[in-house]
Amino acid sequence: MNLKMLKAALVGLVLSVSGFANAGLIYNVDSGWEEFSWSGGVGVTSNQDGFTLELLSDGLLTVVDSFAFGDEFEILINSAFHSLTSNVNPYMNTSVDGDADLALASGYSQGTVFLSAGTYTIDFKLYQSATVSDGGSPFTGGVAYFKVDTVNVPEPTTLAIFALGIIGLASRRSLLAKKKL
Repeated sequence: MNLKMLKAALVGLVLSVSGFANAGLIYNVDSGWEEFSWSGGVGVTSNQDGFTLELLSDGLLTVVDSFAFGDEFEILINSAFHSLTSNVNPYMNTSVDGDADLALASGYSQGTVFLSAGTYTIDFKLYQSATVSDGGSPFTGGVAYFKVDTVNVPEPTTLAIFALGIIGLASRRSLLAKKKL
């Protein structure tokens, strides 16, 4: 009888671990750039099957191509289309050698998405592929980067004080305008 229970427990453990294997990779917020890759051309998602992350406060997702100038991506959040990275020409003779910060500064395709606190699965689908040469055939694979950084949101009391100051200035201006009449 104990052998049957042990086998059942082992099968349950194997099934639960295999469920995690298909969930994609876990990304640690505020840990910097994370590489993702793809192969197979336009319409394929990343080879990593997405990334799971948990935000305890609001955050900013930044995505940038860094393989060959011209790749553009669909940004998928919780398996649904959210937006596209910026539109660029499919070919430009420039290289950033996988440097995400240099790619941002050099005008490679990029996108930014605000995320509120919560748990997310993000993935990227190749929308436009860079070409080998001007008018040449498209690449069928490559590398890009993303990062998620938390953003500081002012405390409500700071916003309230600021709003009261604006209201005070507006009412003073209104009083001055009435005195001139």
